[in-house]
Amino acid sequence: MIKLFGRRMQIEIPPFLKMESRGNAGDIRIDVSARLHMIMNPDQSTVRIYNLNNQTRRSLSQSTPTMGSKLSCTIKAGYEETPMTTVLKSQIYFVSHERSGGDIITTLTCFPMFFTEMSTGSVSKTWQPGTSIASIIQQVCREHGISVKSDLSQHINKTIGPGGFSFSGTVSQLINRLQQEYDFSISSVSGVLQGLDNDNAFRGSQAVLNASTGLMSCQYTIPQPLHPPSAVSIQSLFMPSVVPGGIIHVDSKSAGIKRDFQVTAIEYNLSTHDSPWEMNITSELWGGA
Repeated sequence: MIKLFGRRMQIEIPPFLKMESRGNAGDIRIDVSARLHMIMNPDQSTVRIYNLNNQTRRSLSQSTPTMGSKLSCTIKAGYEETPMTTVLKSQIYFVSHERSGGDIITTLTCFPMFFTEMSTGSVSKTWQPGTSIASIIQQVCREHGISVKSDLSQHINKTIGPGGFSFSGTVSQLINRLQQEYDFSISSVSGVLQGLDNDNAFRGSQAVLNASTGLMSCQYTIPQPLHPPSAVSIQSLFMPSVVPGGIIHVDSKSAGIKRDFQVTAIEYNLSTHDSPWEMNITSELWGGA
């Protein structure tokens, strides 16, 4: 069983900053508010760093997109007895500094990696019947400098149907249309596009959420009329093994829930030095009734 004590967080902003904090008195304070989806969503994340030195603050302010530069921010988190996992890998769009009491707080406003390339990159092309969907995504993303996992074809094994496929629009619109028409899922967890398995789930060790592993509360969301409940909202202590697209087993005696669910979104609220160290999970019933 994972022992949920000894929180750890690491922040890396190449080439200016790489630090780890364990919440000790002499460690840097880092606060993270982020929301990640199983599918690609342009969600804004906020990272606050306390009391950076003058040179680092100046370098960050001079290296945002408005200054003609691109900075990435990677946040990893975990516990003393667990490996740290990436909870956020994004691009910094805005940097601000403000004094609050005796602290100088640097606030980073972040959006998903390749947000600009996905939302503005132009595609206008026709593909012949039988063309691999994975190869289309890999080719288009490569042309626009977007990272894609090399094993995409192992998770997306569908091809263009009779009549071919014509498209004109942005990279993001292309991928969303392909997902809708050919019924597959692709995610951008950790800043790299990757496919879900044919049954639309990330594979790996299944996380178990119960009172002993950090489950704080859970409840079914209000179902549509005449439909049984199929989604559950969960509040839990941070668990490194829970990721968007993954399968979790929820065991809540108080809510009367003991079933498997697929994580569709996670909202992280993490602080190295303050009380928040939790996540709010949105999930849907997995494997039928």
